[in-house]
Amino acid sequence: MTLAQMKFLDKHLGWALCASLSTVEWIVSAFRGSTRGASPGENPKILLVKFWGMGSIILGSPLLKAIRRKYPNASLQFLTLSRNREVLELFPDVNRIHTLDIDRGLGAFLVSFLTMMSSLRAAKLDLVIDQEFFTRFSAIVVYLTGARTRVGFKAWEKWRGNLHLVGVPYNRYWHVSRNFSNLCTAAGIPVPAEPELVRPVIREDQKALADAILAGKGLTGGLYVCMNPNSGEIALTRRWPAPNFVELGKRLTREFPGLKLALIGSRAEKDYVGAIVRQIGHPAVVDLSGLLSVAQLAHVLGQSSLLITNDSGPLHLACAMDVPTLSFFGPETPVIYGPVGPKHVVFYKN
Repeated sequence: MTLAQMKFLDKHLGWALCASLSTVEWIVSAFRGSTRGASPGENPKILLVKFWGMGSIILGSPLLKAIRRKYPNASLQFLTLSRNREVLELFPDVNRIHTLDIDRGLGAFLVSFLTMMSSLRAAKLDLVIDQEFFTRFSAIVVYLTGARTRVGFKAWEKWRGNLHLVGVPYNRYWHVSRNFSNLCTAAGIPVPAEPELVRPVIREDQKALADAILAGKGLTGGLYVCMNPNSGEIALTRRWPAPNFVELGKRLTREFPGLKLALIGSRAEKDYVGAIVRQIGHPAVVDLSGLLSVAQLAHVLGQSSLLITNDSGPLHLACAMDVPTLSFFGPETPVIYGPVGPKHVVFYKN
């Protein structure tokens, strides 16, 4: 399914489903009584939902730590798109990962959706926290889990009915991590005023594979900087223009002899990244696009001196790995999605 198709379905079919299910919920609650604020118990089954955005998942990682602190023996589960499984596997606090496949067509999506819903219903969840801001689809899924307590955002931009038993106002003038923390607080789980991103835990075999790739590209034993000219399919408008990255790469290699520059990107971004590498045209510039898993990328970033990047998932992965970053923002504001921590420089043009 394409992004445009999903947005269309969410806008039109999602509205109708939210209205219908809200009516059902109103009737059922009239007989059952409200479970708003019900205690999840000593060893609860808790589900976090975030379908879109590797960066958003990382920015929401302090919730994992807060939940584990409150409920040490909880079964902490996460629902996301199958493409994000790798990043969730870097957080050992997550006991189980549920995924939805949207990348192989409508038929595969329907099979994946039914399998996912069966798994979620069977889990008999006590608490679900929906971290999506505006999608009706997530609210529908959360309602269908049958969880006793359901927490999610309420925002005027996207009516989602009363499918969340606990509605939390979404503040578009706050950083997204602060909005996420509000969800946890509403569920009775305290979060520190200055929450820290959870540092990814990388398996030794993934480190070894990443080190082998770095050695093959001549990036061991010296200083190297990573550069990410990509921004992901959700908003390609966040990309600083490719000619600017080319000029920056040329200046860096000219003004800092001995510096090595590693350009990163996914398999889908390989052609775009490869064209920039060729235009810089310097032997100290190497192309790592399409070669690294998310775990390997985290290790590569962790070994680098700096990441230069657009507003994107790798920015927040570098922050979680405690690596300094220099990032370009626009049209989205860093007030909402800026890097977390003191080691970061942001260039922003409204």
